[in-house]
Amino acid sequence: VEQRKAQYGPRHPKVASAMLDLALYLKEQGDRTGAAAALQSMLAIVTDPLQRADGVIELVALTGKYSDIPTALAVIEKTATVPATRAVALNNLGTSIEPRDAKLAERLYRAALRAYRPTTTDPEYGSVLNNLANLLLNTGRAAAAEPLARKAVGIFKASLGREHPRTAIATSNLGDTLAAQGKLAGAESAYAEALAIDLAVHEPDHPDVVASQEKLEALRQHRK
Repeated sequence: VEQRKAQYGPRHPKVASAMLDLALYLKEQGDRTGAAAALQSMLAIVTDPLQRADGVIELVALTGKYSDIPTALAVIEKTATVPATRAVALNNLGTSIEPRDAKLAERLYRAALRAYRPTTTDPEYGSVLNNLANLLLNTGRAAAAEPLARKAVGIFKASLGREHPRTAIATSNLGDTLAAQGKLAGAESAYAEALAIDLAVHEPDHPDVVASQEKLEALRQHRK
């Protein structure tokens, strides 16, 4: 941070980026107080709309204060005027608070979806669909999650290609929604496809490969 201040000046966007990086590092190290201070310093100088929204979202996630959520939403609405930018920020905020408030996270995901055209192939649209599908699945609504999960897979394939890690994750998540409904043949097919993608893009001992293998094997054992 100090090096970038000396190089670019104290309020340069690259200084804000360094402060955000510092906050995330301190958070990983368990220094939540230091991380919050770094985020506050970053928010005092940042001008980029999405970067500012990300800073507020990280602060909400760090502090767990519901009182900060209206602030985050206000920042998003005021600064992220481009619909796709606002959608990314809403999706990030939903992800941050979902463990504590699934109902609010669902509203945020649905608000993010409304910022996109239904025909878009933007991978960020796929991410929102995937997040909402997982939330619905985790709250006992697998049937409602399935079409969203299918659409997410299609978007990732169209935008990123079949052999991409995000495509593999979305395909595996589709398998989860099918398995939860007892559609075991479809789930097995989805898990097998996810594993094939993982093997194509990762080393055999990669955690994603191992997880896909375990899912597929567990389902096959269940079907015997």
